Amino acid sequence: MKLVERKISPCRLACPIGTNVQGYIGLISIGKYKEALEIARENNPFPATCGRLCSRPCEAECRRAKYDEPLMIADLKRFISDIILEEEIGDNSTPIIYDEKIAIVGAGPAGLTAAWILRKAGFNVTLLDQHEKAGGTLMYLLPSFLLPKNVLEKEINRILSYGIEFKGNLQLGSNISIDELRKDGYASIILALGSAHDFSFPSKWQLMEDVYWGPYFFLEKIMKEPEKLSGMRVLFIGTGSLTLTLARIALRGRAREVQLWSSFDKEKLSFRERDLEEAQHEGLLVKYGMNLGNIEHSAGGAKVFYRKAISFESDDNNRDIGKWSKEILTDLFDFVIDTRFIGPAGRQARLLNLPTYGIMLFPKADPATLKSPINDIYMAGDFVSGPKTIIEAIASGHKVARTVISDLQKQQPKSTTYSPTWELPINNPKTAYRPHLESLVIDCEQNPEGETIAPLTESQAVHEARRCLRCGPCSECPVCFDDCHYKIFIDINDKKKVRTIPEFVNHTVTMLIPAIPIVSKELCNGCGLCIEKCSYNAIYLLDKKLAVIKERQCKGCGICIEVCPEKALMFQGD
Repeated sequence: MKLVERKISPCRLACPIGTNVQGYIGLISIGKYKEALEIARENNPFPATCGRLCSRPCEAECRRAKYDEPLMIADLKRFISDIILEEEIGDNSTPIIYDEKIAIVGAGPAGLTAAWILRKAGFNVTLLDQHEKAGGTLMYLLPSFLLPKNVLEKEINRILSYGIEFKGNLQLGSNISIDELRKDGYASIILALGSAHDFSFPSKWQLMEDVYWGPYFFLEKIMKEPEKLSGMRVLFIGTGSLTLTLARIALRGRAREVQLWSSFDKEKLSFRERDLEEAQHEGLLVKYGMNLGNIEHSAGGAKVFYRKAISFESDDNNRDIGKWSKEILTDLFDFVIDTRFIGPAGRQARLLNLPTYGIMLFPKADPATLKSPINDIYMAGDFVSGPKTIIEAIASGHKVARTVISDLQKQQPKSTTYSPTWELPINNPKTAYRPHLESLVIDCEQNPEGETIAPLTESQAVHEARRCLRCGPCSECPVCFDDCHYKIFIDINDKKKVRTIPEFVNHTVTMLIPAIPIVSKELCNGCGLCIEKCSYNAIYLLDKKLAVIKERQCKGCGICIEVCPEKALMFQGD
């Protein structure tokens, strides 16, 4: 199958890693769950994790919302992931093709994604982390009610099963250095250290034991002793999703009352409406337009001084210019946690003494490639960008892996670009709403450690998948390749002609398989131009002299055939 114009559905275009949403949802709708998960995993090694934590940019672009409600795309991904995760992981190791070794320091989602891509591409990859286990913040700071540890561990184990060597309890700048990694023969070093550090405490409040300035400090203390909050009145200050998560942790610590204050109005909060509804269902009290002033320590706890908003206004630069009351009010809390003090990207740079390697306090990397000013050092994830979403961390892992591959193979970095979304006339569909939150919420008091949202049942998932409007063209899923008994080749070129095996032209149902190119051993000279132009990482050089096609990754686009100067690639039958 050859598609000259790569037009896709809006949901796929919105995804930072280009997940084939239409493909896996279509397979769910016909009960092919294993095949659906294979599609979801093409670009994403964390489908079960993203099914729970993704910021869901795809749902924001879902065209179904014009008629009733957007599809529950992430929940559908969680559904298929949870089913298949129960199966044995197995050995997914692939042969090492290249001599160069790559070290990745930091085993969070960005580091793990980069390791997964590089290992599948044939490189020898070692993943190092300061903790005993891989997973980073997801493993050590995220509460189980948002992401069960057994789910995360299964996904991490599957990533490592590709043949990635993991070394724990190694902290850069402490018991391992960049110079030592170089001496061990690593050609490229990726720093994916995260940003799980806070700003310094405001000096006048440093010694106040009932005030936490920074979310990570609070997490490290409270997650070890959640009972410390029992019966307490707790205040959180901030507007992000992390603030909401901390507040929900406090509720599970049996806090008597938990409040969340924001100086903004509801419309400017950065957490999802669904998450807010869950938290309020659990007992969180949210107050908007609260301008924090001073905090004083008193015999009864932390005395908070504040003013309330009279109006919410913004200037042309979206800066707050609202009006506040002149009256200063007070309130008393047992604990105050101000989450506005999240450390800047690269807070660890100073902690790890990285300036000795030529990297400034705030790490700088080319945003297009994630290369540092030093040739063999690359950066990825929150270490460069500051705190972001998991899907953005995964996208960062993709980008840095592409750059490393291009540099080691001395090629220009590749990027996948898409044409504008495929516009199809859509008749008004019959109204069909998604399962609503109220029917899925789990009581956190009865199950404080369990997930707060139940998974979709099979009937709910199939019904929800069938609400998809199929906005894009062919979903590029491989299931029809296996189902077709006649192995018919379709060639959709710029004239949109169809080429079939003549004896089956009149068949009522026509299936597609990709026309996988074949390589002439006599003509191929190993120039690598086909690898540079392939958007699917479906070609590698064997012994640095012969192009080899990865059939499961090849889409049959034919670009490699067009660019080969030696005419060493061709479709079967050409």
